[in-house]
Amino acid sequence: MKWVDFHCHVDLYDDPRSILASCAQSGVAVFAVSTIPAAADRLKSLVSASGAVVHIGVGLHPEVAHKHQKSLELLLNEVRAYRFVGEVGLDGSPQYREYQATQRRVLEGVFSACEKEGGKILSLHSRRAVRPVLDMLAQHPDAGIPVLHWFSGSPHELAEASMSGCWFSVGLGMLQTATGREVVASMPRNRVLTETDGPFAQAGGKSLTPLDIERSVGALAKVWNVPPELAREMVWSNYEALIAKS
Repeated sequence: MKWVDFHCHVDLYDDPRSILASCAQSGVAVFAVSTIPAAADRLKSLVSASGAVVHIGVGLHPEVAHKHQKSLELLLNEVRAYRFVGEVGLDGSPQYREYQATQRRVLEGVFSACEKEGGKILSLHSRRAVRPVLDMLAQHPDAGIPVLHWFSGSPHELAEASMSGCWFSVGLGMLQTATGREVVASMPRNRVLTETDGPFAQAGGKSLTPLDIERSVGALAKVWNVPPELAREMVWSNYEALIAKS
């Protein structure tokens, strides 16, 4: 079987080696995002020994950007060595609003670095900050292919993101709410990928792992009103198309 978990914090599980081994055995391709640049480098040795299909992303999560400002130079240098970048973005939640200037400085630097390298595949965080993320993307059209993780913007913002060529990764948490399902139903189907956002995202009090991606596919199939196997095939086809574009 071929499954896609396009946003997962593999390095933050208690036993990343076990997670990677299960991905290799189950045929789950993973975009392993990182919250700080050093985490991406630490993942390299684990991934190479696992046999799993893992795309490592170098990133600096907006929630911790103000705590790791000294990592920005490392991040911008590391962008050169990675085909994938993430998790990066902006977070407009009340507890992070005071750090907006730092978040913007980081994201501006990332987009500029990606442009210099011919564009990357980016996993973008935009919670309560869809408008400024889209505005910054418009200012950096050559930054690469943006994949909006757990999109929660307005219908107008979704239409704008779709028109500008953004992709979307959707998970079980999003697909379990009526509002989330409505948003997903309006996304262009040929640019939708599945994700878990584990171990942060949970179901039944337990952290999701890439092995739970089948649940995301099943929920997506209901939104699309297609059999789960067809939904899985559609997502895999989207994934292959995205990789080919890069």
